[in-house]
Amino acid sequence: MRMFRIRQGEHDPFLKRETEQNAKLFRRNAEYGTGEARAMMGGHRHGMFGKRRRQVMGMGRKKTTAERSDGERAGRRRGLLTAMAVLAVAVAAGAVLLAVAARHLDAGDRPVLAGGIPVVREELALLAGFDRAVVASEMLAASGEADSETFWTRERDGRSLLDELEERVKRRLVLGRAESLLALEAGVIEQAGYDAFLRRLEAENESRKRAQANGEVVYGPLSFDERTFYSYDAARLRSGTIAAWAEQGDAEPGEEELRREYEERKADFVQTGEVRLQWASFAYEQGDETSRQEAERAARQALAAVQGGAELNEAAAEVGGKTSEALLTSASKRSYALEYPLAMEAAAELRPGEPGAIVEERGAFHLLRCLSRAEDRALPFEEVREELAASLLDKRYEERAQEEAARMEVEWDERTVRRWLLESSR
Repeated sequence: MRMFRIRQGEHDPFLKRETEQNAKLFRRNAEYGTGEARAMMGGHRHGMFGKRRRQVMGMGRKKTTAERSDGERAGRRRGLLTAMAVLAVAVAAGAVLLAVAARHLDAGDRPVLAGGIPVVREELALLAGFDRAVVASEMLAASGEADSETFWTRERDGRSLLDELEERVKRRLVLGRAESLLALEAGVIEQAGYDAFLRRLEAENESRKRAQANGEVVYGPLSFDERTFYSYDAARLRSGTIAAWAEQGDAEPGEEELRREYEERKADFVQTGEVRLQWASFAYEQGDETSRQEAERAARQALAAVQGGAELNEAAAEVGGKTSEALLTSASKRSYALEYPLAMEAAAELRPGEPGAIVEERGAFHLLRCLSRAEDRALPFEEVREELAASLLDKRYEERAQEEAARMEVEWDERTVRRWLLESSR
């Protein structure tokens, strides 16, 4: 059995976060709590614990030096007890996580952890589902080999498909865990790990079920399965973490950085000028080759007439075509491109008065003619400021997630992991 442990530090990142979060809560309570809470913080003053605070609270005279000394000594003792209690809570949380993981282990399995949080076979099976078909199809395309008992384990050029799948799953797991820890740190979620993921899935499905029962609009599926919810949840944690950073002022880009980004990406901030088109279509019956040939012939006759000086709408009408006008803006162009990508490609370079080449798309031949084209406009800095800030925050999120993943401590028992992956691939 081969087991290796990646260590980037001397502490457990998850327990460290739990301890830090409890300490932050304790400090915040001390700032607005009683004199006893202040004493528990070691006798130091926080917030309004000076003269003005005593006046507001009606606390009377100041304590003598001897009284303060006694209070400080008692505060230090209570502070030590509180710190020990916080540590005990963190250790207990870790013990609970390990106990949960143990329920998923068979005899001979070794614990697998990422960021101090247990990884279970169901979690690896879920992640493997995103890459299994890709890995298998790449091999089939290269070798044409069909599935067999040794399909995943047989080495080809010194590497098996299981090696590739394991590498991809580990990379996806570590990055996903890093992002969930960022969300935990930002207060977006209360716990990271697979069990917490399942609870969020259950809560989301219950919420959608209630909304449907109340006659409310439900966007997306009425119920998620694990795979579809994984991507939805990851996107939600990402946006929630970035929003929390923005609200807290953490990682918020400054004016100088925003302007530098604007100068570097100026070419991206151009508003495409509106384009007005005449659009003639010559439809045919799907599967009827005679109908198709007649439609193509009509389109060519209309094109020849336009090139000879005729108006497109008149030329198209004479041979049975239908003509309409289309206004292409930055937004509408994207919509048209989804349905008529070839037509939009033909329209891209048309100058006013020019007809385009005939294109065949969606059961018809299309002929376009440009009526007018407005000049593109460079968007000023103020109009794209928010977009720049969002882009920089997104970039910062990517960097932090990668940093978190790079320094994450991972306990990866290869024998256990490979057995789980093989079981999920059958």
